[in-house]
Amino acid sequence: QALTITTPQLRINALAQDDVLFSTQYWFQGTPTIHWRFMSLWRTQDIAVWQPDVYENISEPYKDRLYTYYNGSIMLLDVGVKDSGFYVMTVTEPSGISKDSIIILKVFEKLYEDLPFLIVFGTVLASIAGLFMVLMWFLDKTVHLVKRRRKQRGNIYFFNNKTSADLYTEGYKIIAVVMQYLLKVNTPTSIYCFLKASITSHKCTFTKP
Repeated sequence: QALTITTPQLRINALAQDDVLFSTQYWFQGTPTIHWRFMSLWRTQDIAVWQPDVYENISEPYKDRLYTYYNGSIMLLDVGVKDSGFYVMTVTEPSGISKDSIIILKVFEKLYEDLPFLIVFGTVLASIAGLFMVLMWFLDKTVHLVKRRRKQRGNIYFFNNKTSADLYTEGYKIIAVVMQYLLKVNTPTSIYCFLKASITSHKCTFTKP
């Protein structure tokens, strides 16, 4: 009987830490030699060579995470992204005639492992944004309130002869310092300029450090 190989699944998608079965089936009356190899753009690695009921030789990197089966299949345990690539099975008859079968494995990271971090990070950003909105609102209300009271007294200057524009400037600087502390940035002047530009027609000029 001529050597034949059947591979039910030529492409496998898996998640990191999954166990992957590379299912194959060969038909041959004698005892062939089965050889599995891994190939990618970065490396080529022998995985295992064996003859059913005769001997088995598993490469060192795979000894603790590989099972071989009589029909030529293998199971790879705890796969990672680095295991993505081509898995080549070669079945060789005693006469030297051989046939190959190739299975492509693609391993993806488990996204849900990052979700707790993303949720916390998003919550912190939302809280900071909310805090700055409240500070801006409070600053605006304070300036208008003080300005209205001073105008009622017939004096447009207040706080040691500072105009409302001066008070806005001082408020922007305070918020910029708070942002620098929370966000660990090195240019509070740029943040101050951004805040001022977001409300007024002030234009920012940024210089490279």
